[in-house]
Amino acid sequence: MIQKDISRLFLNKRFLVAVLLLISVVSFAQEKNEEISNNEAKQSREVQRDTLHYKYGLRLGFDLSGPIQAAFGSDNLLLKATVDARIYKNYFLAGEFGGEKNVYKSENLNYSTAGYFVTIGGDYNILGYTLGRNDVLAFGIRYGISRFEQTVDEYKIQNGYWNDDAFISNISTQIGYAHWANFRLSLKVEVLTNFYLGTSVGANFLFYDTSLDNFDNLYIPGFGKNRNNVSWVFHYTVMYLIPFN
Repeated sequence: MIQKDISRLFLNKRFLVAVLLLISVVSFAQEKNEEISNNEAKQSREVQRDTLHYKYGLRLGFDLSGPIQAAFGSDNLLLKATVDARIYKNYFLAGEFGGEKNVYKSENLNYSTAGYFVTIGGDYNILGYTLGRNDVLAFGIRYGISRFEQTVDEYKIQNGYWNDDAFISNISTQIGYAHWANFRLSLKVEVLTNFYLGTSVGANFLFYDTSLDNFDNLYIPGFGKNRNNVSWVFHYTVMYLIPFN
């Protein structure tokens, strides 16, 4: 009798252990399935975030600053195109190219310069991702280069004692080059689907240029008005994004 009770108890323990093991295996499998499902959902959300919310494409623009100045009767002319493309989330490859003509006239100096320029660099969107919006507030860096022609039509050197024009001369057209670095803060707002309005403010720092004989470069196409190798620039741009996704 005692042996039967012991055998029965032993069998019950074995049955209980088997049930506990089965429950453990089922629980582990459920947890594993939930973990896999959560990882797949997370990856799906990340892919959806990148492909659906981050717009990838080529954004082409035109600078409105030059035409606005010309409309108000300025002798200066600026034609500039802009381009940028998102390469990864908040990182953009960006650049500009164009032509510019500047005329300076004063009592003692008539000076003109005209040429072409190109800049290339990148932007980082410090605004980051905003739900349902594709606006960009970016810090950017550019390397710029310009080739231009300069002419001094007339300059006068005053006689300090008699206050008469002691010398009047000119300098024929010469070709110059300039290289600079640009740092900027820009804002691009999507006003309609894929249409953007933008503005930027920045500083140019000149580190190389060739100048006329006995004359510093007063104005450099693409760089702007030269004040001790530094210039401040403001621009207004209209842009269209050609989407890739």
